[in-house]
Amino acid sequence: MRKERIEWIDALRAWAIFAVVMGHLYTGSSVFNTVTEPVKMPMFYFLSGCVFSTDRSWKDFLKGIGLRIYIPYLIFSLLPLKALRLLLLRDIPGLLEYLGSFFSGRIFWFVPSFVLTQTFVFLLCRIFRGKAAPIAAAGAVCFAVGICTANVAWMDFWCINSALTAVLYMVFGLLMGRYGAALRVSSPKSIAVNGLVYLFGTLYALRFYPGCHMDIHLDIFYNIPLCLVLTVSGILLRMGIAQNIPWGKAARPWLILGQETFVVFLTHGTIQFVLSKLLHPILPLNGDLFWVSLFYTTLICVLGTALSRVVGRVFPELVGKRRRGKPLSTASG
Repeated sequence: MRKERIEWIDALRAWAIFAVVMGHLYTGSSVFNTVTEPVKMPMFYFLSGCVFSTDRSWKDFLKGIGLRIYIPYLIFSLLPLKALRLLLLRDIPGLLEYLGSFFSGRIFWFVPSFVLTQTFVFLLCRIFRGKAAPIAAAGAVCFAVGICTANVAWMDFWCINSALTAVLYMVFGLLMGRYGAALRVSSPKSIAVNGLVYLFGTLYALRFYPGCHMDIHLDIFYNIPLCLVLTVSGILLRMGIAQNIPWGKAARPWLILGQETFVVFLTHGTIQFVLSKLLHPILPLNGDLFWVSLFYTTLICVLGTALSRVVGRVFPELVGKRRRGKPLSTASG
């Protein structure tokens, strides 16, 4: 049975992917990263947790991961084209090195990390039979293990350490999906409190940790308690605001971006390269200029979304979707 889209989740996904692309382009100020890093990547895990379905068999869970994640991953990462190019050049060592980097997670680290995180959370939900308290405690333990093993080389394979760290973000989303309404996170009081905490936490980080920013890929936290406070308050602030916005027709392009974030993430590097070549005579990509980076980010997101929508209309399976009337297992609810 097809689930209805949840507009505030699509809206927050759109914000997250826009911030990710912008963060890859804009290098003019460290303030942008200090403000957005605690929220933008954790947001993807959090939102996945909000809609995560635990009433599935392992078979359906793994099938969903294959259909919704790995098929788009293999196609839109351009793996077949790059592998074919190396094969035609008879560069077998280069091909093997590239395939090793691809499947180990050194390229597109988020994909193996995201898959493992979902697998860990699904396992925890099965072990503890969906009980909130032990799942939350296990999420905290996974976070601590991920932090402690950040420098363990073999755990970089498939981003095991960062996946363990991210379990906490996804469990947070799972619990908020259950209890968010009861906690009234979208109330004006809650928005105000989270806004103030996020504001003062960010100002504190800018004052005492200038130039520092967290990186959940490498498990870098300049101050773990502060980073967690910024992540929680920043996510709840955006969640509360998004739930109060009447997402009408004017916001449809933004919501569509939120529905196509995975393909945008996989293709944004390639689109950026092409655009920088085409537009260089008119407007060179300059990461030191905020407005130039913003323009390129907007264009990349528009083109990536359009690509995903066009392909999805003809071959929906390639973008992790189902054809009408045909059920498709879900990997994230």
